[in-house]
Amino acid sequence: MKKIITLVLTLSLLLGILAAAAVSAGDLPFTDVKETRWSRKSIEYAYEMKYMDGVGGGKFDPAGTMTRAMAVTVLYRKEGSPAADFKADFTDVKAGKYYSNAVIWAKNNNIVNGVSEGIFDPNGKITREQLAAILYRYAEFAELDRTADGDLSRFPDAGEAHKYAKDALAWAASAGLIGGVKSGETDLLDPAGYATREQFAAIIERFDAYAETAGTPLTEADFYVSPRGKDTNDGSFAHPFRTLGRAILAVREVEKTPEKGGVTVALRAGTYYLSDFDLEPEDSGAAECPVVYKAYGDGDVTVTNGFTLTASDFGAISEGDKAMFKEAAAGSVKCADVAARIPFGASPVTLKVYDGDGELDLARNPNRYSNGDDNLFDQGADVSGPSSLKIKNPVAARWLKKYKTTDGMMIRGNLSYEEYMETVSVGSYDAASYTLTLADPAELRSYPWFGGFRYVLDDEGRVDEDYTRVNIRFAVLNMAEDLDAAGEYYTDFGSGTLYAYAPEEDLLVLAENAGSGAAEYVTFDGVNFNGETFERDYDIPVKYVDKDGGDGFRILNVSDPQLYNEDVDGSGGRILRETVGALMESERPDLITATGDLAWGGHLVGLEFFTGLMEDTGIPWAPILGNHDHQEWNRFVHDVNETLENAGGCLYDKGDPRLGDGNYVVILRQNGVPIHALIMMDTGGKVAWINDEGGIETDQGEFSEKQIEWYGKVCEMLNDMGVPESTVICHIPCYTYREAWAAALLPEVDPKSVPAGDGMQVGCWAEGYEDSFGVAHTNISSNATDNGFFDKVLEYGNTKTLLCGHNHENCFSVGYRGVRFVYSLKTGCGFSWERDMSGGTVIEIDANGHATLRHHYVSVE
Repeated sequence: MKKIITLVLTLSLLLGILAAAAVSAGDLPFTDVKETRWSRKSIEYAYEMKYMDGVGGGKFDPAGTMTRAMAVTVLYRKEGSPAADFKADFTDVKAGKYYSNAVIWAKNNNIVNGVSEGIFDPNGKITREQLAAILYRYAEFAELDRTADGDLSRFPDAGEAHKYAKDALAWAASAGLIGGVKSGETDLLDPAGYATREQFAAIIERFDAYAETAGTPLTEADFYVSPRGKDTNDGSFAHPFRTLGRAILAVREVEKTPEKGGVTVALRAGTYYLSDFDLEPEDSGAAECPVVYKAYGDGDVTVTNGFTLTASDFGAISEGDKAMFKEAAAGSVKCADVAARIPFGASPVTLKVYDGDGELDLARNPNRYSNGDDNLFDQGADVSGPSSLKIKNPVAARWLKKYKTTDGMMIRGNLSYEEYMETVSVGSYDAASYTLTLADPAELRSYPWFGGFRYVLDDEGRVDEDYTRVNIRFAVLNMAEDLDAAGEYYTDFGSGTLYAYAPEEDLLVLAENAGSGAAEYVTFDGVNFNGETFERDYDIPVKYVDKDGGDGFRILNVSDPQLYNEDVDGSGGRILRETVGALMESERPDLITATGDLAWGGHLVGLEFFTGLMEDTGIPWAPILGNHDHQEWNRFVHDVNETLENAGGCLYDKGDPRLGDGNYVVILRQNGVPIHALIMMDTGGKVAWINDEGGIETDQGEFSEKQIEWYGKVCEMLNDMGVPESTVICHIPCYTYREAWAAALLPEVDPKSVPAGDGMQVGCWAEGYEDSFGVAHTNISSNATDNGFFDKVLEYGNTKTLLCGHNHENCFSVGYRGVRFVYSLKTGCGFSWERDMSGGTVIEIDANGHATLRHHYVSVE
């Protein structure tokens, strides 16, 4: 493939050189364009660029009038004459004309309208104002700067221009594309005058010169790439490449010397694909001459290892394939051949499919229940030994027996920890006993899982949990038999076919483990990647809370309300409502934050109830997600994000999708001056990993390496802005909470024997930690290892407070190595509730941006 590309490129460059040589020799093939004609150079340019041809008989007809069809065709050629399926949008534009595809392309891209409903008037003479309007819209399509605001008052006939064209004429005049028409000593705008062919040649030459600067190019770039470029171009700003693969070939030819100092490839906003971007060792830069792929201009540059499937990519399934699906669903299932786009030979390959609402579900058993709850478990699956389990569910068993393959099949469930949902590939199965063996060794745990429970308060006010227990359960994924609902898909890894249930919109398919990064001294600036580990910048969503006057801010943090749907109208809902009401009435905060577990996983009614409480306060509120907000299927996480982002007073921002859900910054400004920042960070759920012995171990979720990198960028931004201090707000505590607690508490003190509230004071704290308060009645559920996050906190020095939730029976506050570690009080009764440890945590920000914290306990009967 690379040799073919090189050959095409060589031929294209050779033909371009020959054409340029012919023109430069004065051999323009038109007898009516003399060397002395004022437009000669412009006509040479338009002809050389293949924008304009003659009218026949060896003539160019320079003084002839330009038609509307001619003008649109020139712009169409500028874009490389892209494919355009003919549609009869205009009754006077028939298929097969030289301008047919050009008109349709221009209509599809909002560059032209008709002169009236359904009429384009292709042979009509184009007026100067029509030409200006078309160029104005084309400039928008080409993402060029259109802010130049010319003054038309110098033209005495400016009032004759139609309203639709006035902005376009002002821009065209100020950009030097259209000048005045002399009438004696007066310059006229002449909006209704007709443009000649030579005038248009001059205008299009000026337009290309204007585009060289209007697109704000990177002057230091060696090559430019744009989704609307052509790989036969030379990679200049005016003529960019289209693919990253072509840019790689160009970079490969550059000699990487110290004198060169570096190679820059500038990427225009758009989506590029890793299938064109397979970096090999020969694509490396050098220590003294690195290669940088850099975004420029407005918009996002995204490099994805995925591809988009449109409706035209899907077709009806064959009669033979219909046997794979349930009879009632077979008529709604469509298929697309994706074998050429997905590296099925690579191992492992994990597909994810998205539509406009988020990630689709793999077809599975059991399916969603009618009440909307997403039950994750295949009832009747038993662990039969290490790395294997027996599927008793008749549908799953029948599927296994029928298809006799485990290609692409997975199971999902509580493989090693009761609250963490894991997805594991199936390696093989025994058709006689329906026993699945996992592809990766895992030590499955056969422990009870609770199917339902209720809370009872004992005489001392503590929660007693009454469980209804059932056996462990699993779901079986990627099952053709259960592709029977909208929003589901199934992948046949043997044939490379993607099946989807009635796809009605474009689907984005990601092959998560595709792509490679074998090159060295290659970096990226402002480029977003999906599923890759290259160096890159991350999005930093920033929200502001402003306050005029006063002497600081008061923030109320609520944590872990964690209601179930069925408890919204019960005592849980009442206690949560009364607790929040008491806090609001007493504290009257400027902002509310929420440290996660906003509802129990999958319980959207509980989430909506909490969201309603926050909205009713009438003040801004900023939540982050907890591990239970991440529970269940991605569809629920999508619902959580959508609920929060659609709440009018909520500052939540999903943030950069590579970092989790909800990494954003809230900056507090007093009288317009930023005095404090809240760095909202997602700790996700629990994570599982395979140890050296092949068994699965789990830790609490914590900040990923990518998030720690993001945190450093945030601190740099805050320091540049002069923000004096920041607070990190998350759900699951970082590892250093353990060190802080161990350093502060006297070893002889048993914290579980100390009453809740602020009872731990005198006689509990080591020297230097006397300002500590609160208790820890449960273990600190952080990740078991230190991932270096606190080292970053100390390195940047901006963050002075860490605030978390998660452990409902911990509420200590300890200052350690110049940073305060705080557990927020749990708000409301929810799950795992101590009556004396309920309420909210208040953050007082003084006028200098310094934060102090205290707990506000609320007792609700």
